[in-house]
Amino acid sequence: MLEIVIGLVAYAALYVGAQFLLPGGHFNDSGCSIISDEELAQIRAEEKAKQQEANKNTSQTSPTKTKKDNKTDLSKWFGAMKTQLDYMKNAKYGANYKSNFERAKTDGTCITYVSTSLQRLGVIPKNTYVWAGESSKLTGTAASHINNHKDTFYVFYPHKSVKQLKGTLKVGDIVGWNSHNGNHIMVFMGFNEKGNPIFNSWGSAGGKYKKEYSYYADRKIDMVIRLKKTSL
Repeated sequence: MLEIVIGLVAYAALYVGAQFLLPGGHFNDSGCSIISDEELAQIRAEEKAKQQEANKNTSQTSPTKTKKDNKTDLSKWFGAMKTQLDYMKNAKYGANYKSNFERAKTDGTCITYVSTSLQRLGVIPKNTYVWAGESSKLTGTAASHINNHKDTFYVFYPHKSVKQLKGTLKVGDIVGWNSHNGNHIMVFMGFNEKGNPIFNSWGSAGGKYKKEYSYYADRKIDMVIRLKKTSL
């Protein structure tokens, strides 16, 4: 009995010693030291300050979406047409119907101009072309590419005049007439103060940017190719 009593006293002494020497106590379920309310408040304040700094850095480096992202922006298309007109400024009216990009510098047609401008923009393969054929439908070596890329192009056949399509036709639309109406392809650029349609085009008289073509106001457009925002 004496030895049992001595053992219990020794065990109690060891337990008290362990609780005193080990931080947080050896048998404390929390496994960590007890801190004061002031220390806890300071730790939380430091953590909050670090989080606020991290959020600030993230907002400075992350791209911010603006309203402009949702607007139609055809500036690249207009730029491609202007650049191509300058590229063809010394070209002669010829038979470059295949719209060879390099050859366009020396000779071409309206088909050449529109097609090489689209090539320059990068939306149709190089040295392919497009126009409105005698069937009044999309024709040319780029036709299948355009028809198969509906996310880039919208093609429709109104068979109405520019005046009749006012409010429907958009600036930047490629418009084509078949041979029955005098075959031609141009890019619609709106109306001038006289109410006459203006186009970007290229022909026997060379290239013109935003030129008035009043005599095309009443001709029925057979084909329209519209570039969608997603392609640009």
